[in-house]
Amino acid sequence: MPPPMRPTKRNLSTPVVGLVLLISVLAFYYLFFLPNKETPAQQLSLSDLRGIWTSAHPKYADRFIQFDDQTLTFGRGPEGVGSYAIDGMETRPADDCLLVHIRFLDLETNEYHLNFYHTGKSGGIIWMKHQKGLYWFHTNPEPSYAPDFK
Repeated sequence: MPPPMRPTKRNLSTPVVGLVLLISVLAFYYLFFLPNKETPAQQLSLSDLRGIWTSAHPKYADRFIQFDDQTLTFGRGPEGVGSYAIDGMETRPADDCLLVHIRFLDLETNEYHLNFYHTGKSGGIIWMKHQKGLYWFHTNPEPSYAPDFK
């Protein structure tokens, strides 16, 4: 009968090295590939959007988007303005920005939706989900147009 094997340093180090390697790979994946949903950069409220947003695009030179605590107002150039009551806002991470979904209502309580991307870079930039390449910049933190209803 062969003598019983005694554990050697080599036999014990293999599982330890494997465990350390596994923990390192999991930590690397967690740090660099899983989004951290608790970071302040991924949180947005209506107060962060508050104010006037304008575009440098020539087609929208006389247009604006305005947010205040309760209303969303679109400056439509020669057609005037349209103001709506904000009914809710949701955000979710999208690459290095946020996808924002705003529900708003007209005076007859018809529901509408606005979907855009937001980044806090350069003082704040938004671009509509359906209009790539058209950017709106946060040009004034205070609303200047007072809608007729609230």
